[in-house]
Amino acid sequence: LSNDSIDKISHCYSIIPSNEIIYKQNDTDHYMYAIKNGIIGLSTTSKNLKIITTELLTKGMIIGLENINDNQYRQDAISLTPISLCRIHLDKNDMETNTNLGLWKNITKKWEERYINHFKISKFTSGSTNERLITLLKFVSAHTYQENENRFFMISLKHISSIIKVSLENCSRALSKIKKDNFIKKVDKESFIFTNKGGITF
Repeated sequence: LSNDSIDKISHCYSIIPSNEIIYKQNDTDHYMYAIKNGIIGLSTTSKNLKIITTELLTKGMIIGLENINDNQYRQDAISLTPISLCRIHLDKNDMETNTNLGLWKNITKKWEERYINHFKISKFTSGSTNERLITLLKFVSAHTYQENENRFFMISLKHISSIIKVSLENCSRALSKIKKDNFIKKVDKESFIFTNKGGITF
């Protein structure tokens, strides 16, 4: 969109830390979100309060567009790593005017791209627990934007468990093992780095 078009749209930018809820399933408002960087997880909660992660979204993708039509978000959205977001106010009536035709076309394009390029959870659910965990951490590393390209944010154990479809106990053991084997090393409160010295082979 041109700068003039962007100026006509109600929007704001924000930096959000890890494990923050952006919106909850069945919430109602008129906002969609464009991800500038970081990783967002979309999930639902089962009747026994188990988190079921359905999708991971990264830089350039959008969330919350369904809110335009039915005024309810279909899933919970949570920041799995620190993220930068652009929050865009949407009104269905405004979207139907010629003023925002360009915005609507771009949103539709992004919506289509999301379903072509989104990261299926099945990518992280094959192989041993260690293999699943390392595949996920490599994904997180690839989408963590820090000065050191090898450095990444560790996501919470409950979300790791939900994504790779392994119990919390087994996730905890696998994570402890790859730390003990020096495959990854903690560098500050929430960041790790791959050491490339680990004894784990596949």
